[in-house]
Amino acid sequence: MTNHPAARRGRLIEHALLLLAIAGWTLWFLRDAWTVSDKLENLMLIAPGAALTLALCVYIGIRAALDPGREARAAGTFTPMAGDLRTLAFIGLFAAFIAGLAWGWFDLSAFGFVLASLLLLGERNIPVAIGYSAAFAGLTTYALSEMAPYPVPTLLF
Repeated sequence: MTNHPAARRGRLIEHALLLLAIAGWTLWFLRDAWTVSDKLENLMLIAPGAALTLALCVYIGIRAALDPGREARAAGTFTPMAGDLRTLAFIGLFAAFIAGLAWGWFDLSAFGFVLASLLLLGERNIPVAIGYSAAFAGLTTYALSEMAPYPVPTLLF
């Protein structure tokens, strides 16, 4: 990685443009959702997600601007995603979770995703993993069905 000041400034500008694009899209999406309906049911997930995204953009931007040499010091510490099989497994698990949602099985998809994630992360106590996954799936399904103004499609709960 080049440590030349012009190269660092160029990377900082590229990162700033990317952060501005993300923040701009987030603000557009929030505004669009707000104009459709400003009711709590419509904004209960969008507004906090937008606030978190904007806060992260500001944090990353400030941190990069205050310490532009950080990137050069961290060179060589990045592990490629393809080398981390757990990352690829999580991507596959999340894809399976989303596919389960397409069939309308929020509860079963949540249960399977949490259980497989716990096992992938090294949980050895199978009854605890099953119990935690069932409790998480049941509680999140119940909470979502209480908050959402439409029925939550489920298979078991």
